Amino acid sequence: MAKTNSNNFNFMFILIILIVMILAAFLFNSCKNSSVNNSKIENINLSEESKSSETTTQTTTTIETATETTIKDTPDSTTETALTETTTTTSDTKQIIEVTVKGGYYPQEIKAKAEVSTILRLKSVGAIGCERTLIFPQFNISNILPEYGITDFNLDTRNKGAEIIGVCSMEMYYFKITFN
Repeated sequence: MAKTNSNNFNFMFILIILIVMILAAFLFNSCKNSSVNNSKIENINLSEESKSSETTTQTTTTIETATETTIKDTPDSTTETALTETTTTTSDTKQIIEVTVKGGYYPQEIKAKAEVSTILRLKSVGAIGCERTLIFPQFNISNILPEYGITDFNLDTRNKGAEIIGVCSMEMYYFKITFN
């Protein structure tokens, strides 16, 4: 009789361990899929014409989520630095600046055309650190970027010599756009 109880106990113990392992595998898989499928595209407006410091948000839900925010512009501070890299796609009416977010911001130093409508496109590719919280000190705003996805900032047109600096929440990583 004691042997039967021991066998039943062993069988139940093994059964419970199998159930826990199956549930853990299911949860791990669903979390992994949800972070990849929840890629976001956000549009944020940093227009100079904005007169309010309040944030306005409109959300449209389809396959992807779009958010538009308007922020008041303040005078920027300038820093003299040698610029080395450019990642802009330009036409006569619009330019798109692409920055990759993964363990920092790449490239860090960017030259852009002045007086041209500008979109800053941040591509998050497995961003899991402090680089996900992007701060624009001169606008006094911050935004949490998705782990995977694209976030667009409408920079409008900027005057020659203007600079926009983006930093992470710990001020370890940065990028700077200089308009020439």
